[in-house]
Amino acid sequence: MHTWVFIILAGLSFTSAATSMQQSARPDWVTEPGFNADAKRMSGESGLRYLLIDRQQRFAIDGEFAHYFRYAAKTVSRRGIDAVAQLQVDFDPTYQQLTWHDIQVHRDGETTTRLDLESIELLHRELTMEYNLVDGRRTAHAVLDDIQVGDIVEWSYTITGRNPIFGETIFGVMQLGWDYPVNQVYQRLLVPKGREPEFEYLAGAEKTKRNRIGDYREYIWNRQRVERVQTYTERPRWHHPFPVVSFSEFDSWADVVQWALPIYSPAPVQNMQLLERMKSLAAADGTAEQRILAALEMAQDEIRYFGIELGENSHRPSPPDETYARRYGDCKDKAMLLQALLAAQGIESAPALVSTTHGRGFEAFAPSPLAFNHVILKVTLEGQTYWVDPTRSSQRGDLLDRFPDYQMALPVAQGSKKPEPMPIPSAWAQRQSTIESFSTTEDLESADLVVEYTFTTTLADSVRDNLVSEGNELVMEHLQGVYGRVYGEVYPIGDLATSDHLRSNQLILTGEFEFPGFWENVNNYRRVETHASTIAEFLPLPSRFTDTSPLAVQFPIVVEHTITVADPVGFEAGVFETGENELNIEDDALHYYRSISLTDEELTIFHRLTTRQDAVTRENVQSHLGTRRDILESLGVVVVGLSNERTRLKQREQRLKNNLRKLIGDKQ
Repeated sequence: MHTWVFIILAGLSFTSAATSMQQSARPDWVTEPGFNADAKRMSGESGLRYLLIDRQQRFAIDGEFAHYFRYAAKTVSRRGIDAVAQLQVDFDPTYQQLTWHDIQVHRDGETTTRLDLESIELLHRELTMEYNLVDGRRTAHAVLDDIQVGDIVEWSYTITGRNPIFGETIFGVMQLGWDYPVNQVYQRLLVPKGREPEFEYLAGAEKTKRNRIGDYREYIWNRQRVERVQTYTERPRWHHPFPVVSFSEFDSWADVVQWALPIYSPAPVQNMQLLERMKSLAAADGTAEQRILAALEMAQDEIRYFGIELGENSHRPSPPDETYARRYGDCKDKAMLLQALLAAQGIESAPALVSTTHGRGFEAFAPSPLAFNHVILKVTLEGQTYWVDPTRSSQRGDLLDRFPDYQMALPVAQGSKKPEPMPIPSAWAQRQSTIESFSTTEDLESADLVVEYTFTTTLADSVRDNLVSEGNELVMEHLQGVYGRVYGEVYPIGDLATSDHLRSNQLILTGEFEFPGFWENVNNYRRVETHASTIAEFLPLPSRFTDTSPLAVQFPIVVEHTITVADPVGFEAGVFETGENELNIEDDALHYYRSISLTDEELTIFHRLTTRQDAVTRENVQSHLGTRRDILESLGVVVVGLSNERTRLKQREQRLKNNLRKLIGDKQ
């Protein structure tokens, strides 16, 4: 089910005591395409038939920006009623004005008007609070009574204004397809004549002709029967599955840098406490890298991540004095504070714009500030480049360990002309090791477990954050649940122990559990199926298959999972329901290795998964999913112990041998 929440992408925003919402007729510059009320069903509908999505943008000669929206949707089941019975429009009252034009319901050939401005509530919901950001947007919320199956709901409105930090430069995006079908998509762009934005077309978006309408140039995309786009949730972030037209007057990424330079110009530091802290960091003993790490950890851990992104503050950083004094800031605030700390040490650095959403894929868009949603820092030390992210609290290790994998960045520095790749350091990989040591108790039915998890790089950072936010007890409960799903009844023994090696960024967790019914008696044998669950976590299977999208692979990772089972009487020699004792499964994207070794009283099963690339091409997804399934089936190894009857015989035999050895020893 798709909730109709429409957010203008022309700027991020903030808050105002005044509200800017009104009602008027449609503006005279818009065109009104009709829609087919009798459109047939399309594959992928979910309670609602989208008859029309109409979006028109105008960059006026006087510099005003307006974005017109019109929608028509038919409810085809009760599920669809919820989607259109509550209409929501997000806007920023600081620099935007929302104008409603109409809300109509078409039923059995008759049309009723439902627009009542006084009944529309303005909500201040702060949808970004979960990311520790306050942007001040308001939500206009219209509740429609008496919506029935078969109704066609049609509504339109215009949002005027955009973030003043962008000036009058023309840029934006127009989407032509979604993950649900639409009978008609109508996108229209008006720019003043003589203004010539460049266009980029993604994922099959088509070019269109340019028309002259008075003092404007007009571009229209009118698509019929637009099928839903099927893609993976696990697609690589650089992949663009939806057809999009991106346009911009910025001729190059160098022009975007020139736009950003005055915004990110370093502010002088005057706060006395901050000046003293800068002197202390610069005078500290140790190498230059160690001083950089100390400054980075101060920005990461002492400055809380929280952003008040109101108006231009969506893109304009706060001065370092202000960030340090209040002890909080967002990504750009922290980046500028860290730049000031490093400048006091004579270390060169520059803020860098990145996309956490698209990774290196932002280059496919026409150059503009819309390509980016995050700011990090590029640090240059002795001719080598390091990328650091001051928002990543609890990060440890050396500078290379702190590498943030955003794939590509645009440094905001004089002379910066194009995005720079962020190559993964050769020694950098996400590593996780699990060692599970099971010991069968004397009753030959139960077992105790000592498990040790070792995490490095970003995996250590993530687990460290979880320990801080959730606490050891909740993590222990999670592990108990994981083992319960594999082995049945399980109880923790004691508390979770942690050993955090901060400089090497290696975090070790140790826990103990008891399993009352570890062994299962089957046909006079004791049987248990072990499972390398930590490797399975890195091999998710998509809920559906499509041959139109590549599949993401977490890269680079090395995950090892070792299981040992110690038994006082040993195992049935050669009895495994596992196939080969040594196994390799691989393709271009990953390699899995498993080995099984056995002594009289201990069994060791070793699993290792290594990834080789960050994605599988769409042509190879189906065969790769087969490889994943083969690996997942190999993670379970059935172990067979000696039966109780044969165990007693072996115990008796062992006692006789021990007595014989003792007798011989006494005689000698």
